[in-house]
Amino acid sequence: MGIVPLVAWSAVLLTAWGPVGADTPVVRPSGFNPADPAYRQLYALEAAAVALDLDQAKVAELPVHRAAWTTLRDAALATPVPGTQHPHPLAGRALVMLAAVEQMADDYPLATERVTAGLALLAPFADHYRPAIAQGRTLQGFFKVIAGDAAGGLAILEPNVADFERFHDALPPAGRTKQLEVQRADGLYAYSQALARLGKLDQAAVAQQRSAAAMAAGLGPNAGAALRAQADYAVLLGRAGRRDEAEAVARAVVERTVANLPRTDEHYPRILGFTGLMLSRNGRRLQGSAYLEGALEAMTAAGTDRTLSFHQFRQAYGSTLFERELYPQSLHAFDGALTGFRAAKSPFDIAKALSLIGLAHFAEGQSALAARELGEAVGASRARDRNTREVAQVSLPVLTVATLDAGRVQEAKGHADQFVTDVAATEGAQAFLRANAAALRAYVALRGDPAGRAAAVAAAGRMVGVVADNRLLAGAGELPQRERAGLDLALRIAVEARDPALGLKAMAVLAGSRMAQANRLLIDRLATGDPGLGSRVRALQDAVRAAQSADGAYLSALGGSGDVAERRLARDRAAGAVGALRAAIARDHPRWDEANALAAVDLPGIRAGLARGEALLGVTPAFDGVYVLAIGRSGAAIERTAIGRAGIVAAVSRLRASLPAGAFDAAAAHALHAQMFTPGVKAALGGATSLRVVATGALAALPFAALLERPVTRVDRAAPFLVRRYAMRMASGFVPVPAVRASGKAERFLGIGAPLPFPGGDTTRPVMVAGRYYRGGGTDPGALGSLPPLPAALGELRAVANRLGSSRATLLTGGDASEARVRGLNLGGYSTVMFATHGLVSGEMEGVTEPALVLSPPRASGDGDGLLGASEIATLRLDADWVILSACNTAAGDGVATPAFSGLAQAFRYAGARSLLLSHWPVRDDAAARISVDTVSGARAGLPREVALQRAMLRLLADRSVVGGADPYVWAPYVLVD
Repeated sequence: MGIVPLVAWSAVLLTAWGPVGADTPVVRPSGFNPADPAYRQLYALEAAAVALDLDQAKVAELPVHRAAWTTLRDAALATPVPGTQHPHPLAGRALVMLAAVEQMADDYPLATERVTAGLALLAPFADHYRPAIAQGRTLQGFFKVIAGDAAGGLAILEPNVADFERFHDALPPAGRTKQLEVQRADGLYAYSQALARLGKLDQAAVAQQRSAAAMAAGLGPNAGAALRAQADYAVLLGRAGRRDEAEAVARAVVERTVANLPRTDEHYPRILGFTGLMLSRNGRRLQGSAYLEGALEAMTAAGTDRTLSFHQFRQAYGSTLFERELYPQSLHAFDGALTGFRAAKSPFDIAKALSLIGLAHFAEGQSALAARELGEAVGASRARDRNTREVAQVSLPVLTVATLDAGRVQEAKGHADQFVTDVAATEGAQAFLRANAAALRAYVALRGDPAGRAAAVAAAGRMVGVVADNRLLAGAGELPQRERAGLDLALRIAVEARDPALGLKAMAVLAGSRMAQANRLLIDRLATGDPGLGSRVRALQDAVRAAQSADGAYLSALGGSGDVAERRLARDRAAGAVGALRAAIARDHPRWDEANALAAVDLPGIRAGLARGEALLGVTPAFDGVYVLAIGRSGAAIERTAIGRAGIVAAVSRLRASLPAGAFDAAAAHALHAQMFTPGVKAALGGATSLRVVATGALAALPFAALLERPVTRVDRAAPFLVRRYAMRMASGFVPVPAVRASGKAERFLGIGAPLPFPGGDTTRPVMVAGRYYRGGGTDPGALGSLPPLPAALGELRAVANRLGSSRATLLTGGDASEARVRGLNLGGYSTVMFATHGLVSGEMEGVTEPALVLSPPRASGDGDGLLGASEIATLRLDADWVILSACNTAAGDGVATPAFSGLAQAFRYAGARSLLLSHWPVRDDAAARISVDTVSGARAGLPREVALQRAMLRLLADRSVVGGADPYVWAPYVLVD
């Protein structure tokens, strides 16, 4: 992605360039002396222009540089070389520099014109002006990249870099000046990006590493341009899949940048932007967004918000929003970037922006519009260079599906075939791309001929396996858009083929990925604290990489380029090694295995884990679609909702927004029920009276109990709520959990909450996601001081304590509701533990940003930071039948991508809680006491726990003495999590 302007002696971010096109023999003047004193005036003009230092120029200073190099050009053009018709070659040198000036001003047509003319004037004097010609060819190649001709650009850059490297290496050390080292770095950087644009990422990373070393040699390791070159290297490492190396390089660059550069330095925002880009590609999207926001703000303050670089960072920022499924916000950023790219006349960037806009519109359910935009993006990219695959590889899979949705099967087949061809021609193509290509072609064939069912299911199953392995390699990171779209494709195939087993596998990866992401700190803690586990995890990751490589070789053999039988055997051996290592980790380290969501699931295993009268309902948004999986004891079904992901998310949002307003949206409640509980789903559920529900994304924030089975004109106590038909318990994933058994200990209650507030802040602000309460590696007291008060929390704890028997109750409130007091108690002696405080939820576990419960501010150092985080909760030693989290949003998540019941809920389960009762929203204290106590009491009397909660809700709903008791806001906030 070209972001940073290319000038002489500067670091750059380029991609690919075009051929020189100089096949005509050049007549070289004899006897020319570049140091001839007769040209003393020209040398003085050149020295004056060089002294201005274009490398350090700001946009506002470009007119001065333009004037200086124009003066030299005009004087040189008027000075012929004796005995020839050629003007002095410094005219060509000046034109090359003027091309660099115009490129910095984003006038690429004029820059292209000038560099072409400059190289023509320099050609007869090539023996004397090799650095100037090399610089011109680098610029010429860059301008071809901007025009979208990647392969042509590489044809210039590859020999140009080789020639300049030979020239450089032949110089004595004293002759390797700052200017030559930086020019060498420019050429290598451009070359690296050309390779990257053509999919040769490993080669690109090597070239960029050499570029960064050359820049450091020329300017010093802590110069802005040198640091920026290192940031570029981090980006390429990330793109090449070397994520750990990428993050280590990026973080080191940021530390050196902060220590050595003023914030006003032009490189400062660019380094922040590149680091943000790398972090977001590395799965750390919240941190990536923050870095990119900072870069955009700094560039706006500096007046560089109309440059190509600014628009590319804006697009990168939109990409982080897109990956977080914040599609309307991402579209705003993409649209702004597209306007900037069109003003800069940058065809490749225009094509890429159109591609991203098309993907976002597709995710929002605008399939026809997306098809037009994606088709335009691919067409524009192909028209410039059929070898430029970056835009096509992103666009073609979704374009194929969108075209199929429009019923144009033959056109879709052409797109799928082109994608297969592109992937096959990509050097070192990732395993996912190969598997995705095979599944896409199989899906098109299935839509045209049902006889392709078996092949499509097999191809989709292979792709699901690759995505699962990629998630493991990414360190339990969230799935990127490309892989979510791939799983959506697998689910489409499952629906088309009526194969719930395939649907289960794909949905398990989606749910497992989000659960593992929320458990990221716990995973890291477990692996770090056990060296043996850490080494086995690394061995597993190596084995997965080997298996993916073997699978790629097998797929190549199927395409006619090798021994199929031999490569199949190698693939099977590699897969067996992965399976053996996974089984060993699961046996010896079950908590790590569960936190990483590695356990395999299948229909027989799910059925075996169902209790009598129970069925499973899975509801999962993938990319543009939402999928419903029903598994009963004798039937199973997989379906796609008629309304797409955007429509389902909007309905959930309407329903949630209506609850606190006292105007329950009955229409949304019924519409959601109708989408999920179709005749086919109901048939698969059979006569079940209990549901185990696995809901991810926006659906995890949905109060299923309050869905309406029939439309109603008004909500009253007799309304047909789903809670009347099913007792429900929620699960974070599809892996069956052991049956819950009561401890048998005497009832003892521990209530923790109503903490002292943190000082300062605007307490009228709403509670935000967890990431907003951390700063600089720790908590942010100022942000915590803005949390609103909890006036009902104390009354809620006392009400529950009184109903359970106050003589057996311990309450920690006010200053006693602290980390120090919680850790000082023997928590294993309590059968019921309840928290009534703020719950800060985040499903994107980045750094210290994790879900947490807010306690009182610490009284002394060593007393904690006032937040009881998920990874800290997981280390507590509980033996509780129940943990009740009556805290704001403890069951909710951060945006539509968040796993609602992961994080806090999972942490308490690891700590020893047998069952968790969590609230979707702040609970009225009288209702909280009744529901929580009746649920606990019913379970102690022998009822299944989900049935105990169901009856507690129904009693409250039927009790006419409860003011507003018919409103789901009063009776439906709690969910049971096992």
